[in-house]
Amino acid sequence: MHGDDTQRLSAAFEAAKANGEGFAVDHRLLLSDGRLRHVHLQVEVSERGAEGQALCLAGVVHDISRRREAEEQIRRLAYYDPLTGLPNRVLFVEQLERALAQAMRHGRRLAVMFVDLDNFKRVNDTLGHRAGDELLCKASARLAAALRAHDGLARRGGADDAVPEPNIARLGGDEFIVLLTDVQLPEHVAGVAQRLVQTLAEPIVVQGTEVFVGGSVGVASYPEDGSDIDTLLMNADTAMYRAKAAGRGAFQLYDRSMNARALDRLHMETRLRRALERDEFVLHYQPRVDVVSGRIVGAEALIRWQDPERGLLPPAEFIPLVEDAGLVIPIGEWAIQTVCRQSAAWVAAGLNPVPVAVNLASTHLRERGLPARVARSLAEHGVSASCLEIEVTESILLADPELSVRIAQELAAMGVTLSIDDFGTGYSSMGYLKKLPIAALKIDRSFVRDLETDPDDAAIVSAIVALAHSLKLKVVAEGVETPAQLSFLQSVRCDEYQGYLTSRPVSVAEFERLLRRRAQIETLFSAHGALDPLPVE
Repeated sequence: MHGDDTQRLSAAFEAAKANGEGFAVDHRLLLSDGRLRHVHLQVEVSERGAEGQALCLAGVVHDISRRREAEEQIRRLAYYDPLTGLPNRVLFVEQLERALAQAMRHGRRLAVMFVDLDNFKRVNDTLGHRAGDELLCKASARLAAALRAHDGLARRGGADDAVPEPNIARLGGDEFIVLLTDVQLPEHVAGVAQRLVQTLAEPIVVQGTEVFVGGSVGVASYPEDGSDIDTLLMNADTAMYRAKAAGRGAFQLYDRSMNARALDRLHMETRLRRALERDEFVLHYQPRVDVVSGRIVGAEALIRWQDPERGLLPPAEFIPLVEDAGLVIPIGEWAIQTVCRQSAAWVAAGLNPVPVAVNLASTHLRERGLPARVARSLAEHGVSASCLEIEVTESILLADPELSVRIAQELAAMGVTLSIDDFGTGYSSMGYLKKLPIAALKIDRSFVRDLETDPDDAAIVSAIVALAHSLKLKVVAEGVETPAQLSFLQSVRCDEYQGYLTSRPVSVAEFERLLRRRAQIETLFSAHGALDPLPVE
């Protein structure tokens, strides 16, 4: 018999002998080879004494191991996440319900924490779903280990500092939830939250690639932030979103002012979903300028939202919501359509349009239907493919690079050029970079900003220019704001730049004015032939 069942079984036999009644009980048998079997023992009284006591017992033992295994499997499916092995939302809510009842009964405090991985979607989209699953498993194990380590350290302190073992569950997607019961001091909650943030800030190796995922944590406590399950969960979730909005990679304790902000976010997301159909998005254009001549040789299309309630909003205020709302692909297609239509309008107005670059998410270059949709947009508006450029980040090279290369080649075959945006800040694969039919590398503004003072940035920019030219690619520097930066770019033979030194992103009407001015200057130079073109102001 299994040692833990001996006392319970002995008590059942003693009771049967004393009162003369049979019994049924489930218990475990420990076999000689170490295996464990579950059995059902059914016992009847076969002979009684004069006073009704049992003189003889007879019984049957049924092996119910398979049934118990099936029951356990059903229980695991009902209460545990199949990917990470953590409790799921159903089991967590049951645990929280019991913990909350005990806290109310004994006047104790507890805390609920929402944990969200900051860059999970990026890893999942670029490396693929298998990598995403691996990341979730490793992140959940790391969170559980961090909680156990904190609990162990706390329990080695004095009695007043004891923190009960925390519970962690996976809610779904990349969201986890933690329960801390019988919290003695509020500082314990902040300490655990900070520990979770720190453990997620460390790199995780996924499919041989080191990634930085990070995490944001929101905390709600009983009784301060709610006295029922729904309120505590909602407020912890609200605090987590506040942590994300504050820059990610941090924790946030709930306060009541967050509810107003959460409602505003929900309201904004609802309006955002309708913005496409109501034609509320607009494109602004930032000139791309030749480093030597100062001529406008292209532009980058940058999205703005003309929100009826809040006016013209820059991307930073709504792009994170666009990603959450699943609007990245349709907005990218809208931008392509808009650029094609605008190029046709410039041609109709007698202008010679420059190539306009559209930023697409890395997932877009894995959309098999993208080349066909681009071809339809060009044909619908009757413009040349040379009017359109597509910018993507290096992350396209991580998930299904063969498909991305094939789609890029289809776009190039129709005359659409491809540029790698923010080069040097992502995951570069020189092998696939060589296979991609790209026309240019764009140097991220983070390297340009400190060109005058940071020798490392100067070396990086010089190296990127040399690499690109060796591959017969153009180089475009972003974020150029000072004459000294431009002078350095000229010295290393960078091809083009964009930035506030020349122009901020401007409206369609203002960019059209710049194009007309360019045409006038070029006409003047064509007639006189001796002067260098003037830079755009």
